Amino acid sequence: MSKIEGESLAKKALDNLGSTFTEIGESRKTMTDEEKKATDEESKKIIQETKRLVNLIKKPETVKETVDKLLPDMAKMYTEEEKKNKDTFKILKEVVEIANISSEKQGQMEVTKENLEFKDNEVLIKPTLQDIKTAAEKSNAQKELLKNSMKNIVGEGMDQGLKSSVTVNVPDTFKNSSGIGTVIDQETMNELKNADVDEVKVNMGPVSYVLDKEFIQEKSQFSIKFSTKKDSSLKETSKDFPKDAKNVGSPTFDLNSETDGKRNNKFEKPIVVKINLDNVSGLNTRGFTEWDFENLTPYRQEVSSKGEVEWVPVSCFYDKATNSLIIPRGHLSKYTLLKSTKSYSDVENSWAKNEINALKGKGVTSDEELFSPDSNVTREEFAGWISNAYGLSGEAMESEFGDLDEESPYYEAVMAAYSQGIVSGKEDKNFDPEGEVTREEMAVMIANALDKFDTTVNPETVVLAQYEVDMPDWAKDSAEKLLENGIVEETYFGSSGNVTKEEAASIIYSLYR
Repeated sequence: MSKIEGESLAKKALDNLGSTFTEIGESRKTMTDEEKKATDEESKKIIQETKRLVNLIKKPETVKETVDKLLPDMAKMYTEEEKKNKDTFKILKEVVEIANISSEKQGQMEVTKENLEFKDNEVLIKPTLQDIKTAAEKSNAQKELLKNSMKNIVGEGMDQGLKSSVTVNVPDTFKNSSGIGTVIDQETMNELKNADVDEVKVNMGPVSYVLDKEFIQEKSQFSIKFSTKKDSSLKETSKDFPKDAKNVGSPTFDLNSETDGKRNNKFEKPIVVKINLDNVSGLNTRGFTEWDFENLTPYRQEVSSKGEVEWVPVSCFYDKATNSLIIPRGHLSKYTLLKSTKSYSDVENSWAKNEINALKGKGVTSDEELFSPDSNVTREEFAGWISNAYGLSGEAMESEFGDLDEESPYYEAVMAAYSQGIVSGKEDKNFDPEGEVTREEMAVMIANALDKFDTTVNPETVVLAQYEVDMPDWAKDSAEKLLENGIVEETYFGSSGNVTKEEAASIIYSLYR
Protein backbone atom coordinates (compact mmCIF):
# COMPACT_ATOMS: atom_id res chain seq x y z
CA MET A 1 0.00 0.00 0.00
CA SER A 2 1.43 3.34 -1.01
CA LYS A 3 1.99 5.94 1.69
CA ILE A 4 -0.68 8.63 1.77
CA GLU A 5 -0.13 12.01 3.40
CA GLY A 6 -2.59 14.75 4.23
CA GLU A 7 -5.87 14.75 6.08
CA SER A 8 -8.26 14.86 3.11
CA LEU A 9 -6.41 12.13 1.22
CA ALA A 10 -6.34 10.00 4.37
CA LYS A 11 -10.13 10.33 4.72
CA LYS A 12 -10.70 9.31 1.10
CA ALA A 13 -8.42 6.29 1.47
CA LEU A 14 -10.19 5.20 4.66
CA ASP A 15 -13.61 5.49 2.98
CA ASN A 16 -12.48 2.83 0.50
CA LEU A 17 -11.03 0.43 3.06
CA GLY A 18 -14.35 -0.92 4.36
CA SER A 19 -14.91 -3.00 1.24
CA THR A 20 -11.30 -4.25 1.46
CA PHE A 21 -11.90 -5.75 4.92
CA THR A 22 -15.14 -7.39 3.73
CA GLU A 23 -13.34 -8.87 0.71
CA ILE A 24 -10.60 -10.28 2.94
CA GLY A 25 -13.22 -12.04 5.08
CA GLU A 26 -14.97 -13.50 2.04
CA SER A 27 -11.77 -14.75 0.40
CA ARG A 28 -10.58 -16.42 3.63
CA LYS A 29 -13.59 -18.75 3.58
CA THR A 30 -12.05 -20.83 0.78
CA MET A 31 -8.38 -20.56 1.83
CA THR A 32 -6.13 -23.23 3.27
CA ASP A 33 -4.49 -22.59 6.65
CA GLU A 34 -1.21 -21.81 4.90
CA GLU A 35 -2.90 -19.28 2.61
CA LYS A 36 -4.64 -17.68 5.59
CA LYS A 37 -1.31 -17.26 7.34
CA ALA A 38 0.10 -15.42 4.33
CA THR A 39 -3.04 -13.26 4.22
CA ASP A 40 -2.58 -12.39 7.89
CA GLU A 41 0.72 -10.69 7.09
CA GLU A 42 -0.95 -8.52 4.45
CA SER A 43 -3.92 -7.84 6.74
CA LYS A 44 -1.55 -6.69 9.46
CA LYS A 45 0.03 -4.16 7.08
CA ILE A 46 -3.39 -2.87 6.02
CA ILE A 47 -4.50 -2.48 9.64
CA GLN A 48 -1.28 -0.63 10.53
CA GLU A 49 -1.74 1.70 7.57
CA THR A 50 -5.36 2.23 8.65
CA LYS A 51 -4.12 3.24 12.10
CA ARG A 52 -1.65 5.68 10.55
CA LEU A 53 -4.30 7.23 8.31
CA VAL A 54 -6.77 7.64 11.17
CA ASN A 55 -4.05 9.45 13.14
CA LEU A 56 -3.69 11.97 10.30
CA ILE A 57 -7.28 13.18 10.71
CA LYS A 58 -7.48 16.05 13.18
CA LYS A 59 -11.20 16.71 13.58
CA PRO A 60 -12.57 14.54 16.44
CA GLU A 61 -16.02 14.10 14.88
CA THR A 62 -14.55 13.06 11.54
CA VAL A 63 -12.38 10.47 13.31
CA LYS A 64 -15.38 9.19 15.27
CA GLU A 65 -17.51 8.90 12.14
CA THR A 66 -14.70 7.16 10.21
CA VAL A 67 -13.82 4.68 12.97
CA ASP A 68 -17.46 3.86 13.73
CA LYS A 69 -17.92 3.05 10.05
CA LEU A 70 -14.75 0.97 9.71
CA LEU A 71 -15.01 -1.21 12.83
CA PRO A 72 -17.97 -3.37 11.69
CA ASP A 73 -16.21 -4.02 8.37
CA MET A 74 -13.06 -5.07 10.24
CA ALA A 75 -15.16 -7.59 12.17
CA LYS A 76 -15.96 -9.38 8.92
CA MET A 77 -12.34 -10.38 8.34
CA TYR A 78 -12.37 -13.28 10.81
CA THR A 79 -14.77 -15.90 12.11
CA GLU A 80 -15.37 -16.16 15.87
CA GLU A 81 -13.10 -19.20 15.98
CA GLU A 82 -10.33 -17.41 14.09
CA LYS A 83 -10.44 -14.53 16.59
CA LYS A 84 -9.03 -16.94 19.18
CA ASN A 85 -5.89 -17.53 17.12
CA LYS A 86 -2.65 -15.96 18.42
CA ASP A 87 -1.63 -14.41 15.09
CA THR A 88 -5.13 -13.01 14.60
CA PHE A 89 -5.02 -11.67 18.15
CA LYS A 90 -2.08 -9.40 17.28
CA ILE A 91 -4.05 -7.92 14.39
CA LEU A 92 -7.17 -7.44 16.52
CA LYS A 93 -5.09 -5.70 19.16
CA GLU A 94 -4.26 -3.10 16.49
CA VAL A 95 -8.01 -2.76 15.81
CA VAL A 96 -8.50 -1.91 19.50
CA GLU A 97 -5.79 0.75 19.15
CA ILE A 98 -7.68 2.25 16.21
CA ALA A 99 -10.80 2.41 18.39
CA ASN A 100 -8.72 4.13 21.10
CA ILE A 101 -7.68 6.85 18.64
CA SER A 102 -11.36 7.76 18.38
CA SER A 103 -11.66 8.16 22.17
CA GLU A 104 -8.36 10.04 22.30
CA LYS A 105 -9.43 12.55 19.64
CA GLN A 106 -12.67 13.18 21.53
CA GLY A 107 -10.61 14.02 24.62
CA GLN A 108 -8.25 16.47 22.91
CA MET A 109 -8.27 20.09 23.99
CA GLU A 110 -6.51 23.00 22.34
CA VAL A 111 -5.19 25.60 24.76
CA THR A 112 -6.07 29.19 23.84
CA LYS A 113 -3.70 32.13 24.16
CA GLU A 114 -5.59 33.23 27.27
CA ASN A 115 -4.28 30.10 29.02
CA LEU A 116 -0.63 30.68 28.08
CA GLU A 117 2.08 32.45 30.02
CA PHE A 118 5.57 33.45 28.88
CA LYS A 119 8.14 33.26 31.64
CA ASP A 120 11.93 32.80 31.68
CA ASN A 121 12.08 31.79 27.96
CA GLU A 122 9.36 29.20 28.53
CA VAL A 123 5.86 28.90 27.09
CA LEU A 124 3.71 27.82 30.03
CA ILE A 125 0.40 26.04 29.35
CA LYS A 126 -2.33 26.20 32.01
CA PRO A 127 -5.45 24.24 30.98
CA THR A 128 -8.65 25.24 32.74
CA LEU A 129 -10.73 22.96 34.94
CA GLN A 130 -13.75 23.28 32.65
CA ASP A 131 -11.78 22.43 29.51
CA ILE A 132 -10.33 19.33 31.19
CA LYS A 133 -13.76 18.30 32.48
CA THR A 134 -15.37 18.64 29.05
CA ALA A 135 -12.57 16.66 27.36
CA ALA A 136 -12.85 13.87 29.95
CA GLU A 137 -16.61 13.61 29.49
CA LYS A 138 -16.32 13.35 25.70
CA SER A 139 -13.60 10.70 25.79
CA ASN A 140 -15.36 8.62 28.44
CA ALA A 141 -18.59 8.76 26.46
CA GLN A 142 -16.88 7.53 23.29
CA LYS A 143 -15.18 4.72 25.21
CA GLU A 144 -18.55 3.54 26.56
CA LEU A 145 -20.09 3.62 23.08
CA LEU A 146 -17.22 1.53 21.74
CA LYS A 147 -17.52 -1.00 24.55
CA ASN A 148 -20.98 -1.92 23.36
CA SER A 149 -19.74 -2.90 19.92
CA MET A 150 -16.14 -4.07 20.39
CA LYS A 151 -16.99 -7.51 21.86
CA ASN A 152 -18.70 -8.46 18.60
CA ILE A 153 -15.93 -6.93 16.53
CA VAL A 154 -12.77 -8.29 18.17
CA GLY A 155 -14.01 -11.00 20.53
CA GLU A 156 -14.74 -11.47 24.22
CA GLY A 157 -12.21 -9.81 26.55
CA MET A 158 -10.49 -7.65 23.93
CA ASP A 159 -12.65 -4.67 24.93
CA GLN A 160 -10.55 -4.49 28.11
CA GLY A 161 -7.92 -2.74 26.01
CA LEU A 162 -10.18 0.28 25.40
CA LYS A 163 -9.04 3.54 27.00
CA SER A 164 -10.35 7.04 27.56
CA SER A 165 -7.84 9.88 27.56
CA VAL A 166 -7.50 13.63 27.94
CA THR A 167 -4.85 15.31 25.77
CA VAL A 168 -3.54 18.81 26.45
CA ASN A 169 -2.08 20.20 23.20
CA VAL A 170 0.29 23.13 22.91
CA PRO A 171 -0.89 25.46 20.09
CA ASP A 172 0.85 24.75 16.76
CA THR A 173 2.41 28.24 16.83
CA PHE A 174 4.52 27.29 19.86
CA LYS A 175 5.40 23.64 19.07
CA ASN A 176 8.97 24.53 18.14
CA SER A 177 9.62 26.75 21.16
CA SER A 178 12.89 26.06 22.96
CA GLY A 179 11.11 25.75 26.30
CA ILE A 180 7.56 24.48 26.92
CA GLY A 181 5.89 23.66 30.23
CA THR A 182 2.43 22.49 31.26
CA VAL A 183 0.93 23.02 34.73
CA ILE A 184 -2.15 21.11 35.93
CA ASP A 185 -3.30 22.51 39.26
CA GLN A 186 -4.49 20.42 42.21
CA GLU A 187 -8.21 21.08 41.62
CA THR A 188 -7.92 19.94 38.01
CA MET A 189 -5.89 16.85 38.98
CA ASN A 190 -8.63 15.92 41.43
CA GLU A 191 -11.23 16.37 38.69
CA LEU A 192 -9.26 14.00 36.46
CA LYS A 193 -9.26 11.43 39.25
CA ASN A 194 -13.02 11.76 39.76
CA ALA A 195 -13.64 11.60 36.01
CA ASP A 196 -11.91 8.18 36.03
CA VAL A 197 -10.05 8.72 32.74
CA ASP A 198 -7.46 6.08 31.86
CA GLU A 199 -4.74 8.45 30.63
CA VAL A 200 -3.70 12.08 30.46
CA LYS A 201 -1.40 13.09 27.61
CA VAL A 202 0.57 16.32 27.88
CA ASN A 203 1.57 17.09 24.29
CA MET A 204 4.27 19.75 23.96
CA GLY A 205 5.37 19.57 20.34
CA PRO A 206 8.02 16.88 19.78
CA VAL A 207 7.76 15.55 23.35
CA SER A 208 4.64 14.23 25.09
CA TYR A 209 4.17 12.76 28.55
CA VAL A 210 1.61 10.00 29.06
CA LEU A 211 0.26 9.70 32.62
CA ASP A 212 -1.76 6.61 33.51
CA LYS A 213 -4.68 6.26 35.91
CA GLU A 214 -2.43 5.19 38.78
CA PHE A 215 -0.33 8.34 38.40
CA ILE A 216 -3.45 10.53 38.25
CA GLN A 217 -4.85 8.99 41.43
CA GLU A 218 -1.53 9.22 43.25
CA LYS A 219 -1.05 12.90 42.33
CA SER A 220 -4.69 13.99 42.69
CA GLN A 221 -3.92 16.13 45.73
CA PHE A 222 -1.00 17.95 44.11
CA SER A 223 -0.24 20.45 41.40
CA ILE A 224 2.03 18.97 38.72
CA LYS A 225 4.23 20.41 36.02
CA PHE A 226 6.05 18.80 33.11
CA SER A 227 8.53 20.73 31.00
CA THR A 228 10.83 20.28 28.02
CA LYS A 229 13.80 22.43 27.00
CA LYS A 230 15.57 21.97 23.69
CA ASP A 231 19.25 22.56 23.02
CA SER A 232 21.67 21.93 20.17
CA SER A 233 22.52 18.41 19.01
CA LEU A 234 25.56 16.42 20.11
CA LYS A 235 28.57 16.59 17.84
CA GLU A 236 30.28 13.34 16.87
CA THR A 237 33.62 15.05 17.45
CA SER A 238 32.89 15.79 21.12
CA LYS A 239 34.73 13.62 23.66
CA ASP A 240 31.53 12.40 25.33
CA PHE A 241 29.83 11.28 22.09
CA PRO A 242 29.03 7.56 22.61
CA LYS A 243 30.74 4.90 20.54
CA ASP A 244 28.65 2.61 18.31
CA ALA A 245 26.21 5.44 17.56
CA LYS A 246 25.54 7.87 14.72
CA ASN A 247 24.38 11.46 14.88
CA VAL A 248 20.98 12.00 13.21
CA GLY A 249 20.70 15.73 13.89
CA SER A 250 18.44 15.46 16.92
CA PRO A 251 18.52 18.28 19.47
CA THR A 252 18.91 17.45 23.16
CA PHE A 253 15.80 17.49 25.33
CA ASP A 254 16.00 18.38 29.00
CA LEU A 255 12.91 16.75 30.58
CA ASN A 256 11.69 17.73 34.03
CA SER A 257 8.76 17.19 36.36
CA GLU A 258 7.58 19.11 39.44
CA THR A 259 5.12 18.30 42.21
CA ASP A 260 3.78 21.32 44.10
CA GLY A 261 6.65 23.40 42.71
CA LYS A 262 9.42 20.99 43.75
CA ARG A 263 11.46 19.07 41.19
CA ASN A 264 10.48 15.41 41.17
CA ASN A 265 12.13 13.49 38.34
CA LYS A 266 11.90 9.97 39.78
CA PHE A 267 8.81 7.77 39.58
CA GLU A 268 8.17 4.49 41.36
CA LYS A 269 6.18 3.36 38.34
CA PRO A 270 7.57 4.60 35.00
CA ILE A 271 5.67 7.17 32.97
CA VAL A 272 5.73 7.11 29.18
CA VAL A 273 7.60 9.76 27.22
CA LYS A 274 6.66 9.93 23.55
CA ILE A 275 8.80 11.68 20.94
CA ASN A 276 7.04 12.42 17.67
CA LEU A 277 9.74 12.25 15.00
CA ASP A 278 7.75 14.44 12.61
CA ASN A 279 8.08 17.31 15.09
CA VAL A 280 11.80 16.95 15.89
CA SER A 281 13.52 19.85 14.14
CA GLY A 282 16.77 18.94 12.37
CA LEU A 283 16.22 15.16 12.57
CA ASN A 284 17.53 13.36 9.49
CA THR A 285 15.98 9.93 8.87
CA ARG A 286 16.15 10.06 5.08
CA GLY A 287 16.69 6.60 3.65
CA PHE A 288 15.94 4.82 6.93
CA THR A 289 14.79 1.22 6.71
CA GLU A 290 12.36 -0.35 9.19
CA TRP A 291 15.27 -1.68 11.27
CA ASP A 292 16.98 1.72 11.16
CA PHE A 293 13.93 3.16 12.91
CA GLU A 294 14.03 0.25 15.38
CA ASN A 295 17.62 1.24 16.16
CA LEU A 296 16.82 4.94 16.59
CA THR A 297 17.44 5.22 20.30
CA PRO A 298 17.11 7.79 23.10
CA TYR A 299 20.40 8.33 24.95
CA ARG A 300 20.29 9.64 28.52
CA GLN A 301 22.96 11.98 29.89
CA GLU A 302 24.65 10.74 33.05
CA VAL A 303 27.01 13.04 34.97
CA SER A 304 29.37 11.47 37.52
CA SER A 305 30.33 13.05 40.85
CA LYS A 306 33.54 14.15 39.11
CA GLY A 307 31.58 15.95 36.41
CA GLU A 308 32.31 13.35 33.72
CA VAL A 309 29.55 13.10 31.11
CA GLU A 310 28.36 9.84 29.55
CA TRP A 311 25.44 9.24 27.18
CA VAL A 312 23.70 5.90 27.83
CA PRO A 313 21.05 4.22 25.62
CA VAL A 314 17.62 3.62 27.14
CA SER A 315 14.74 1.38 26.21
CA CYS A 316 12.11 2.43 23.67
CA PHE A 317 10.03 1.07 20.83
CA TYR A 318 9.15 2.58 17.48
CA ASP A 319 5.46 3.11 16.68
CA LYS A 320 5.24 3.15 12.90
CA ALA A 321 1.62 4.37 12.81
CA THR A 322 2.45 7.64 14.60
CA ASN A 323 6.14 7.80 13.59
CA SER A 324 7.04 8.11 17.26
CA LEU A 325 9.38 6.63 19.84
CA ILE A 326 7.61 5.34 22.96
CA ILE A 327 9.97 5.58 25.96
CA PRO A 328 9.04 4.23 29.42
CA ARG A 329 11.01 6.17 32.02
CA GLY A 330 11.30 5.88 35.78
CA HIS A 331 13.72 8.82 35.83
CA LEU A 332 13.65 12.01 33.74
CA SER A 333 16.90 13.61 32.62
CA LYS A 334 18.50 15.11 29.51
CA TYR A 335 18.11 13.01 26.33
CA THR A 336 18.98 13.02 22.66
CA LEU A 337 18.24 10.66 19.77
CA LEU A 338 21.02 8.71 18.08
CA LYS A 339 21.07 5.75 15.73
CA SER A 340 22.61 2.84 17.59
CA THR A 341 25.03 0.62 15.67
CA LYS A 342 25.68 -1.74 18.57
CA SER A 343 25.80 -5.47 17.86
CA TYR A 344 27.17 -8.72 19.26
CA SER A 345 29.87 -10.55 17.33
CA ASP A 346 28.46 -14.06 17.93
CA VAL A 347 24.79 -13.78 16.87
CA GLU A 348 25.13 -13.68 13.08
CA ASN A 349 23.62 -17.17 12.74
CA SER A 350 20.97 -16.76 15.42
CA TRP A 351 17.30 -16.78 14.34
CA ALA A 352 16.79 -13.84 16.76
CA LYS A 353 19.80 -11.80 15.54
CA ASN A 354 17.87 -8.58 14.83
CA GLU A 355 15.98 -8.68 18.14
CA ILE A 356 19.15 -9.43 20.12
CA ASN A 357 21.14 -6.58 18.57
CA ALA A 358 18.20 -4.19 18.92
CA LEU A 359 18.02 -4.92 22.66
CA LYS A 360 21.74 -4.24 23.02
CA GLY A 361 21.27 -0.95 21.19
CA LYS A 362 18.46 0.02 23.58
CA GLY A 363 20.58 -0.70 26.65
CA VAL A 364 18.39 -3.64 27.69
CA THR A 365 21.03 -6.36 27.52
CA SER A 366 24.73 -6.21 28.40
CA ASP A 367 27.21 -4.08 26.49
CA GLU A 368 29.72 -6.91 26.16
CA GLU A 369 31.19 -8.21 22.91
CA LEU A 370 29.62 -11.69 23.12
CA PHE A 371 26.00 -12.68 23.81
CA SER A 372 26.19 -16.53 23.76
CA PRO A 373 22.70 -16.98 22.26
CA ASP A 374 22.58 -20.76 22.85
CA SER A 375 23.39 -20.47 26.55
CA ASN A 376 20.61 -20.53 29.12
CA VAL A 377 19.60 -17.16 30.54
CA THR A 378 20.19 -16.62 34.27
CA ARG A 379 17.77 -15.17 36.80
CA GLU A 380 19.91 -12.06 37.17
CA GLU A 381 20.05 -11.47 33.41
CA PHE A 382 16.36 -12.02 32.74
CA ALA A 383 15.16 -9.91 35.68
CA GLY A 384 17.57 -7.19 34.59
CA TRP A 385 16.37 -7.29 30.98
CA ILE A 386 12.72 -6.93 32.00
CA SER A 387 13.60 -4.04 34.30
CA ASN A 388 15.61 -2.25 31.60
CA ALA A 389 12.90 -2.85 28.98
CA TYR A 390 10.32 -1.08 31.15
CA GLY A 391 12.64 1.77 32.10
CA LEU A 392 12.62 0.99 35.83
CA SER A 393 14.94 2.89 38.17
CA GLY A 394 16.80 1.03 40.92
CA GLU A 395 19.16 3.79 42.02
CA ALA A 396 20.17 3.86 45.69
CA MET A 397 18.29 0.64 46.49
CA GLU A 398 19.92 -1.62 49.04
CA SER A 399 19.86 -5.36 48.53
CA GLU A 400 18.53 -7.74 51.13
CA PHE A 401 20.04 -10.66 49.22
CA GLY A 402 23.33 -12.04 50.47
CA ASP A 403 24.37 -13.43 47.08
CA LEU A 404 23.66 -10.41 44.83
CA ASP A 405 26.86 -8.62 43.82
CA GLU A 406 26.56 -4.83 43.96
CA GLU A 407 29.23 -4.59 41.24
CA SER A 408 27.08 -6.57 38.79
CA PRO A 409 25.94 -4.54 35.74
CA TYR A 410 22.41 -5.76 36.49
CA TYR A 411 22.39 -4.98 40.22
CA GLU A 412 20.19 -1.85 40.07
CA ALA A 413 17.91 -3.36 37.42
CA VAL A 414 17.37 -6.52 39.48
CA MET A 415 16.60 -4.48 42.60
CA ALA A 416 14.11 -2.40 40.62
CA ALA A 417 12.41 -5.55 39.31
CA TYR A 418 12.30 -6.98 42.84
CA SER A 419 10.83 -3.79 44.32
CA GLN A 420 8.06 -3.84 41.69
CA GLY A 421 7.16 -7.47 42.44
CA ILE A 422 8.29 -8.76 39.05
CA VAL A 423 10.75 -11.25 40.53
CA SER A 424 11.08 -12.76 44.00
CA GLY A 425 13.98 -14.16 45.96
CA LYS A 426 14.78 -17.67 47.02
CA GLU A 427 14.98 -19.17 50.50
CA ASP A 428 17.48 -17.95 53.11
CA LYS A 429 17.44 -14.38 51.75
CA ASN A 430 19.25 -15.33 48.55
CA PHE A 431 18.42 -14.39 44.97
CA ASP A 432 20.31 -17.14 43.12
CA PRO A 433 21.54 -14.75 40.38
CA GLU A 434 23.31 -17.48 38.40
CA GLY A 435 20.35 -19.88 38.52
CA GLU A 436 18.96 -20.74 35.09
CA VAL A 437 15.41 -19.61 34.30
CA THR A 438 12.79 -22.26 33.51
CA ARG A 439 9.92 -21.60 31.12
CA GLU A 440 7.52 -21.53 34.04
CA GLU A 441 9.64 -18.99 35.96
CA MET A 442 9.94 -16.89 32.83
CA ALA A 443 6.15 -16.93 32.42
CA VAL A 444 5.62 -15.69 35.99
CA MET A 445 8.13 -12.83 35.61
CA ILE A 446 6.67 -11.65 32.29
CA ALA A 447 3.09 -11.96 33.56
CA ASN A 448 3.98 -9.91 36.65
CA ALA A 449 5.43 -7.20 34.42
CA LEU A 450 2.38 -7.22 32.13
CA ASP A 451 0.06 -6.86 35.12
CA LYS A 452 2.10 -3.98 36.49
CA PHE A 453 2.95 -1.97 33.40
CA ASP A 454 0.79 -3.00 30.42
CA THR A 455 -2.87 -3.09 29.49
CA THR A 456 -3.51 -6.81 29.29
CA VAL A 457 -6.59 -8.46 27.86
CA ASN A 458 -8.25 -11.79 28.51
CA PRO A 459 -9.76 -13.02 25.27
CA GLU A 460 -11.56 -16.34 25.05
CA THR A 461 -8.57 -18.20 23.60
CA VAL A 462 -7.47 -21.79 23.38
CA VAL A 463 -4.82 -21.87 26.09
CA LEU A 464 -2.69 -24.48 27.83
CA ALA A 465 -4.79 -27.44 26.74
CA GLN A 466 -2.91 -30.73 27.27
CA TYR A 467 0.17 -28.99 28.72
CA GLU A 468 -1.80 -27.81 31.74
CA VAL A 469 -1.56 -31.23 33.36
CA ASP A 470 2.23 -31.13 33.54
CA MET A 471 2.56 -27.52 34.64
CA PRO A 472 2.87 -26.54 38.33
CA ASP A 473 -0.18 -24.70 39.70
CA TRP A 474 1.87 -21.60 40.55
CA ALA A 475 2.69 -21.03 36.86
CA LYS A 476 -0.62 -21.85 35.12
CA ASP A 477 -2.26 -18.43 35.30
CA SER A 478 0.94 -16.71 34.17
CA ALA A 479 1.43 -19.08 31.24
CA GLU A 480 -2.15 -18.49 30.12
CA LYS A 481 -1.64 -14.73 30.30
CA LEU A 482 1.37 -14.98 27.96
CA LEU A 483 -0.65 -17.03 25.50
CA GLU A 484 -3.67 -14.75 25.72
CA ASN A 485 -1.58 -11.69 25.06
CA GLY A 486 0.36 -13.11 22.13
CA ILE A 487 3.77 -13.28 23.82
CA VAL A 488 4.49 -16.94 22.98
CA GLU A 489 3.08 -19.66 20.72
CA GLU A 490 0.49 -22.12 22.05
CA THR A 491 3.03 -24.96 21.78
CA TYR A 492 5.72 -23.14 23.78
CA PHE A 493 4.88 -24.85 27.07
CA GLY A 494 4.62 -28.25 25.42
CA SER A 495 8.20 -28.97 26.41
CA SER A 496 9.84 -28.27 29.74
CA GLY A 497 13.35 -26.99 30.32
CA ASN A 498 15.29 -23.78 30.67
CA VAL A 499 15.11 -20.69 28.49
CA THR A 500 17.99 -19.91 26.14
CA LYS A 501 19.28 -16.35 25.85
CA GLU A 502 18.05 -15.98 22.27
CA GLU A 503 14.58 -17.23 23.32
CA ALA A 504 14.60 -14.78 26.23
CA ALA A 505 15.67 -11.89 24.00
CA SER A 506 12.90 -12.66 21.51
CA ILE A 507 10.31 -12.74 24.30
CA ILE A 508 11.54 -9.47 25.82
CA TYR A 509 11.49 -7.86 22.37
CA SER A 510 7.89 -9.03 21.84
CA LEU A 511 6.87 -6.84 24.80
CA TYR A 512 7.60 -3.82 22.58
CA ARG A 513 5.12 -5.03 20.01
